[in-house]
Amino acid sequence: MKTPDEAKRRNRRALMLGAGAAVAVGAGAMMLRKPDRGGAHSAYFQALSRALAEAGLAHPTLIVDRQRMLANADAAAAALAPAQLPVRLVVKSLPAFGLLDPLAERLKTNRYMVFNGAMLNEMFAQRPHAELLLGKPLPVREAAPFIARRREGAPGPQWLIDTPARLAAYVEVARAHNAPLDVSFEIDVGLHRGGFPNANALNAALDMAKAEPLVRMRGLMGYDPHVVKVPDPKGAFRQVQEAYRAARARL
Repeated sequence: MKTPDEAKRRNRRALMLGAGAAVAVGAGAMMLRKPDRGGAHSAYFQALSRALAEAGLAHPTLIVDRQRMLANADAAAAALAPAQLPVRLVVKSLPAFGLLDPLAERLKTNRYMVFNGAMLNEMFAQRPHAELLLGKPLPVREAAPFIARRREGAPGPQWLIDTPARLAAYVEVARAHNAPLDVSFEIDVGLHRGGFPNANALNAALDMAKAEPLVRMRGLMGYDPHVVKVPDPKGAFRQVQEAYRAARARL
């Protein structure tokens, strides 16, 4: 019979042997692994790297390849040509006119999507005749200053409306300033990213818009880019198209 001390020493030795075996297996696995063999960057990226070095830039830097950007625009235009759909450029984080202007010229468009009051201000100041659509519904407090200074005949944005309550709030501001109000209605096309969730809610907003002389209905918008990421993209696409058709019928 082993004493407690002998049992502890044996267990400790077994643990050490076990650890040694684990290390040996790990070392053997490392020796069997093929060495990493990284390759050099392509000549294109090497040229970009040299240009950054010559410019004295060692921090992360955004480089836009104008030639490739315009080639991508040409490819997009060619893909859209059969459908004869008008193009709208999305102004994402900043209105970068050095990028927007050549793309707009290439795609023959004066239509843009913006997302907040700061973008609206910048676009109105720099491109006063642009046709603007809001990419998301704005709180009435942010939209009110733009609605208030809108006058008949002057360009204004298409406001995105997603609830009867939001439309009522916008109409109240428009009435106070006798300002026209262009609106597009956002519908939920099945992905639940926002918009009128059902026919009753959309019908309530449509009735309100028809009864208000200052309101001009411009169209519908639905968020559907994520259709390709769902388990059944073809089925989801059919559902999206059905939602659009039903909403168009109500218009």
